[in-house]
Amino acid sequence: MGNAYLEAKIDYIRVSFKTHDLDKIMQQVLHIRKEYMLHSEVARMSYVGMYQIDNIHCYYAAPSDDAKGVLIQMSGQGCRQFEGFLEARGKTWFDFLKDCTKHGGQFPRLDIAIDDTKTYLDINKLIVKCIKNEVVTRFTKFNTNSGGRFGKIDAEPTGSTLYLGSKKSDIFFRFYEKNYEQAEKLKVDVSEFGLWNRYELAMMDDRAYEAVKLLIGTEDMSLVGRGILNNYVCFVNWKKDANKYRAQTYRDWERFLNGATKMALTVEAEREFYQKSMNWLRNSASNTMKMVQEIDKIRGTNDLDEMIAEAELKPRQEHMMDIFLNDIKDMVI
Repeated sequence: MGNAYLEAKIDYIRVSFKTHDLDKIMQQVLHIRKEYMLHSEVARMSYVGMYQIDNIHCYYAAPSDDAKGVLIQMSGQGCRQFEGFLEARGKTWFDFLKDCTKHGGQFPRLDIAIDDTKTYLDINKLIVKCIKNEVVTRFTKFNTNSGGRFGKIDAEPTGSTLYLGSKKSDIFFRFYEKNYEQAEKLKVDVSEFGLWNRYELAMMDDRAYEAVKLLIGTEDMSLVGRGILNNYVCFVNWKKDANKYRAQTYRDWERFLNGATKMALTVEAEREFYQKSMNWLRNSASNTMKMVQEIDKIRGTNDLDEMIAEAELKPRQEHMMDIFLNDIKDMVI
């Protein structure tokens, strides 16, 4: 089994530092020039201000708040954007994590996502095994979510999700059919994405820090992700009159954990700093713009051009434009 079907990535991260030296964290951990980041004074999570490039956020606390200091936060999109900065410096996530720990960083949250485009696991079958208690696990609960469309009995499903553990705990997993999620989000047929499951591991505080140490030590995100899964969950073939803890491991689960070869970290840098706005324009406004343009041609008017000429860019949009037009290599330190 080749590694082409599995790809692991960091999909959400929060790193906190007990320091008020914001410039030091930005220069020696983020390695992004401060002048390229948009500043705003926001009261959020007990912080008083923030520097950001789209979904890459760097919060700072009031000078008197020694408990908070500085917080780096990146959503899934922020992680993909940050990979562009890592690539520009010839670095990887492992280098970033080393910089974080070197400067005393703590990890309130770390998510690892494993994308599976072979679909080693059938999530609906895993749900059935949970219902039948054919699973050996440290968790005490699971939840499921399967979707469809009202009034359409024969319609295609909209994907299944299996949650293992509690979202209020320091670790939980989410397995779901990513192809259905993306198809629903983009309003396209699921066949455009092919086979695609995602297995997400969300870890908080000490659990997250232990995962970071494993990542730094192995520099193999897939191995660490699957190893953590293996530590918490084992799906089995179990009959109620037998000892569940001696039951045979479910073959598909075993193949997913051990059959796939180790994966190197794959960096797919994406400059998404204004992509969301472009997507909105394309999906929500392009038809109306086309209509006005056609009317202008027929009537000899310039309504569309006049609307664009009269529009004023907000500071965030001007910043977004500057970021997109600059060479990303000029923005890193």
